[in-house]
Amino acid sequence: MAADGRRSKSDITTSRDEKAIQKIIERFAEGIRTLDANLVSSIFHPEALSFSVTARGICIEPFGAWPEIMRQAGVDNTHIFRERFSTRILKIDIAGTAAIAKVEWKFERARIIDFYNLLKTDDGWLITNQVYHTYPAGKAG
Repeated sequence: MAADGRRSKSDITTSRDEKAIQKIIERFAEGIRTLDANLVSSIFHPEALSFSVTARGICIEPFGAWPEIMRQAGVDNTHIFRERFSTRILKIDIAGTAAIAKVEWKFERARIIDFYNLLKTDDGWLITNQVYHTYPAGKAG
């Protein structure tokens, strides 16, 4: 905001960019909710990676694996993606064509905190990487 209280051009751009990133997160949630691998794939850079820590150490998954993950969720009634869930954007921070988004996913059996790195291209924002942590349901975080 400008010193005189008016919105500057950069404030307006940030607002548009924040809304665009919110839309990306909404599309991701809709893709999970409907098990739509094409929708999920459309918001990630083709070479994006997902990172987490498991009992076996650091897990790195390419987003090229998402169609198979979605297929498995479609046939496995116990898969977490089959549960009801909610999402909440906790933070969006934008610097020009780079951004991060912190998102909370609440499933019946787990709470997941995702951190997304995003880049703005001529076609809009894309998620380039994801880092996440999973808490069992009811655990603090």
